[in-house]
Amino acid sequence: MRMIQEFAQVLARISALARSGNLEEARESLQCSLKDWFDLDSDSVHETSDSELRIKLMSDGPTSLAHAKCVMLAGLIRETGLNLMARNQNEKGIVCQIKALDLLLRFPADDPGSELPQYDFLIEELRIALKNFPLPSGTLAVLMEHHERHGQFSRAEDCLFELLEAVEEKQAVHQLGEAFYKRLSGKTDGELEAGMLSRQEVVSGLKDLLAVMQ
Repeated sequence: MRMIQEFAQVLARISALARSGNLEEARESLQCSLKDWFDLDSDSVHETSDSELRIKLMSDGPTSLAHAKCVMLAGLIRETGLNLMARNQNEKGIVCQIKALDLLLRFPADDPGSELPQYDFLIEELRIALKNFPLPSGTLAVLMEHHERHGQFSRAEDCLFELLEAVEEKQAVHQLGEAFYKRLSGKTDGELEAGMLSRQEVVSGLKDLLAVMQ
C-alpha cells in the first residue's frame, strides 16, 4: 500500500533527524505529518482525548486501512513524545507515549477482528520506554487483556497486580482477577508453561488476590 510506504519513509526520516539532534526540524516534520494525515497538531496532540483519536480512525470503518492508520497515528504520537522529552518537556512526552500505547491496545479491543500482531514490537517498545512510569488503570486493564490474548500469562498477571495497586476501589479488579484465574485454570500445563506460569503459580496467584481483598 502506497500510503504505508510513504509513512514508513517519513517516520524513518523523522527518527533520523531526531537521532542527529535536529529536533526542531523533526518537530516540524511531525507537525506536517499529523496535520496532513490526521488533522492534528503535534503541539497539542497530548491534550487530544483518546476517544477523539479513535473516532478519527474508525471514520474509515474497521478495515485494513483503518488498522494501518492506527499504527501510523501511534507511530507519529510516539515520535512526538520522544521529541518532546528530548526538548525537556517530559510530562507532555510521557503523556504522548501512553496515548500511543493506549491507541494500539484499545483499537483491537474496540474491534476484536482488527488484531495487529505484526505491530506487537511497537507495543513492546512503548512498554519498555514507560517501565519507570505508572500507567493509567484503563491502560493497564487493556494491556493485561493484550498479554492474555497472546498467551503471555505471567505478564498479564503482573498487570493485574499493578492494577490492584493503582486503584482505590478494588472490587472490580478483584472480579477481573478471579475471572482471569478461572480462565487460566482451564489451560493445559503446556499452555501455562508457554505463558511462563506453572499450575502452582496460578493457585498461589489466586490466593494472593483473595488475600488483598481480606
